[in-house]
Amino acid sequence: MKTSLLTLAGLMLAGNVIAGPASVSDEVMERFINAYRDDPAALIRHAPLIRHASVAQMHHTISSLGLTHFTYLYPIIVSGAELEAARDIPLERLSLVAVRGGKVIPIPFQIDEFNRDGLIWIDGETPGKAAGKQGMLDDYDELVFMYRDGGSERYDASRHGAINGSLIQEIRLENGDTAARYAYVVQDDPARSAANYVDISLEEGWIESTVMRMRFDKRNLLGIDHVESLVGPHAGENVFDNIHISLSTGILNPNLRFSLDSEDNIRAVPRGVARGPVRNTVLLKVRVWYLGMPTIVSQDIHVHFYEQGAVIPIPFAISSIGSLRHFISLLREPRFELNVDFHQLDGANVTFDSVYRPDTRGDVDGWMTDFEVGMNYARMPGNWLHLDSQRGWQMFFVNGMPLVEGGLFDQFMEGSELGMVYRDDRELQDDTMRYTGALPRLGFRLSGMPAPVMDLLAASPKMPRHITTLGRPLSGSVKDPDRLKRYDEAANRMLARLKARGLITSADQLAEAFITDMGRMQFSGLPRAQLNSLITDAIRITVSDVAQVRHGEILATMAKLAADRGIALKQLRHAHINMVLWFPDATGSAGPQGFFREISTPPRAVANPATELVNQ
Repeated sequence: MKTSLLTLAGLMLAGNVIAGPASVSDEVMERFINAYRDDPAALIRHAPLIRHASVAQMHHTISSLGLTHFTYLYPIIVSGAELEAARDIPLERLSLVAVRGGKVIPIPFQIDEFNRDGLIWIDGETPGKAAGKQGMLDDYDELVFMYRDGGSERYDASRHGAINGSLIQEIRLENGDTAARYAYVVQDDPARSAANYVDISLEEGWIESTVMRMRFDKRNLLGIDHVESLVGPHAGENVFDNIHISLSTGILNPNLRFSLDSEDNIRAVPRGVARGPVRNTVLLKVRVWYLGMPTIVSQDIHVHFYEQGAVIPIPFAISSIGSLRHFISLLREPRFELNVDFHQLDGANVTFDSVYRPDTRGDVDGWMTDFEVGMNYARMPGNWLHLDSQRGWQMFFVNGMPLVEGGLFDQFMEGSELGMVYRDDRELQDDTMRYTGALPRLGFRLSGMPAPVMDLLAASPKMPRHITTLGRPLSGSVKDPDRLKRYDEAANRMLARLKARGLITSADQLAEAFITDMGRMQFSGLPRAQLNSLITDAIRITVSDVAQVRHGEILATMAKLAADRGIALKQLRHAHINMVLWFPDATGSAGPQGFFREISTPPRAVANPATELVNQ
């Protein structure tokens, strides 16, 4: 695997290569494009010839394939619930094919399983029980493949020949006005694609994709000590210094302070990895240590590593509200800060959504401009943060926190201070850094306790110690709406103030504000459109005065509407806050705002029964 990845280093990311005069002829590039159009594995076969292609040639490759810089790197995820025709078939008997070059070929794919809490399932490592039927396709599984690997032709047996094995289901990939692409789920076809995009060794502490390599402490994934690009004129150079997380707080007394940091107290211990050609998912135990001993404060999470991205789904655990309430109640004047220090990124530029101006960026040169100083006065990054290395790769962070500046949930942060961190200082040196100079430092800081949030936590009803789905507590609240009375009172104190200030005065405004914030979270089990419509309609029906909201009535109305519409509300399983890093070669002609628009409306997968296919 490592050999093939090193061979690919100079090609992948379709546009990442920056060279001097082009050393690959346009004729050779056209032959490669034709081969790549026929088979994704052409990336491996032809990489040695075109690893020194020019930026223009590689951008031409993306365009010729009918892709954008975003759709080239975008992975498609299809839930098992959408693949009804393949349900209860052993996973080892399923494969994925597409029509490429006028014939049916296998394309890279994987099917991942999860436990009942939504954690990646690794037998012997993941806590709890596997969801559904282990080893069989069920509603809880995920089929994963790259959008770009789908075929632009729809399968037709009269033109493309018979498919090996049994054709189970068609997956149509829709992307706005762009022509559809197709992939097909097949049973009992042993053929597999040779393309493999990412690999991880927890034993040796490295992650390697076709475009980058990262080294980390095998006992702590936060202990990253080396990140390098495998493409461009600076390939092989480390661009990373450190991730530093710190928490300083008083315990019951603001003067009796304790400090925790990622160097000594906060560890993300790898427990296992679920491997596949499209993504590798690392299961982690995040735990707080103090005085060299592990504490009871811990959380199981997983991280998806893709060829050009990483996704951290932070679980929203209702059953943990009680523990969180107790823990937060002990804190006095807490201060939290997260910083990422880069190394040797002179010449890069940085901006984020809330300060974005097309003609002004933060330029990494060791000196702070007025604009860069002003970046530190921004409360939040907005929807995205963008770093262009000017070396053939970029970093695009998508903010998944359900907190829109000036929005509904933001009002409940009163009493705390949020702020961005940006430093561009060639001489900066502190104990958290391995190298002199913040080139640059990007981060986020939070201080103080938001009193309205504390009121809501204190008023939250007691939940069962272990909840496997969101549908269960929703149903419980419907049966006993009075258990939310104290919560209503706490929420309505703030809503009354927003009404008096003219910010939210109607049920429609309340529903829109709630959906805007909550819409940043990811839910499983129900389509987002169905969930949004239930919430919006329930608020409109039950709320006549935005200062007198009764959450129990809203939930009861949601349940009634769901029953009337044939929606199984109990299927609502998990909620996550996704923190996402993409590593595109470029954001495209529309810049970072255009790139985020693509992220906001990504390609959509629609699974159709095989019976609808032509001449199968």
